[in-house]
Amino acid sequence: MVFTVTTNSTLTWLWVTEYYLDTGTGSHGSVDVGDGWRTNGASATITATADSGYRFSGWSGDVVSGVNPLALSMTQAVTVVANFAMNQFTITVSNSPAGTVTPSGIVNTVYGENRTITVQADPDAHIADIKVDGAAAGVFTSDSNLCTVAFTAIAADHTLYARFNRKPVADVAVSPATGSVPMRIMFDFSDSTDSDGSIIRCEIDKDGDGIFESSADGLGQVEV
Repeated sequence: MVFTVTTNSTLTWLWVTEYYLDTGTGSHGSVDVGDGWRTNGASATITATADSGYRFSGWSGDVVSGVNPLALSMTQAVTVVANFAMNQFTITVSNSPAGTVTPSGIVNTVYGENRTITVQADPDAHIADIKVDGAAAGVFTSDSNLCTVAFTAIAADHTLYARFNRKPVADVAVSPATGSVPMRIMFDFSDSTDSDGSIIRCEIDKDGDGIFESSADGLGQVEV
């Protein structure tokens, strides 16, 4: 500034104290206040916003805080940086006896990750059902012993529960054990067991054609 003085003059300087606010961000987010000079004592409120799949993790620089928005009183120059971190999620995996699930327990994942869970029944068992987030994930039969469940582009917590069923063990007593045809034979299934529940029906296919000609409810006796 240049003054040309042609007569007696009095100059009075009015000083105003200002401080510089320097705002910055790490990757995957933004702040709503830019750099600039602020009057001494002025208030400044800065809000950090994370990109999709990320979260605000805290301020660094002259102010270390996890509060968002951040309220400042400008009594000195301030540099603040908003930091962001990728969202983290878990898959809680559990199962009944008679099989394994890999990996199991608390499986840690991050936003957008793909994970595969392997469900394997023991040799004497089969997969009865699998539930993902409480809902059935497929239809399984007595021949189902291996299955993989894929979680893709993970963006939330999940649960997986696998239930296995062991095959019943048939313990059959036959009476009479020997004789001449034609003869009546009694099959007694009362010592048969099912470790996962109760046997509700016993059936006999006499000629192997897939048709059960004789049966009994529960652990009863079948006469053929």
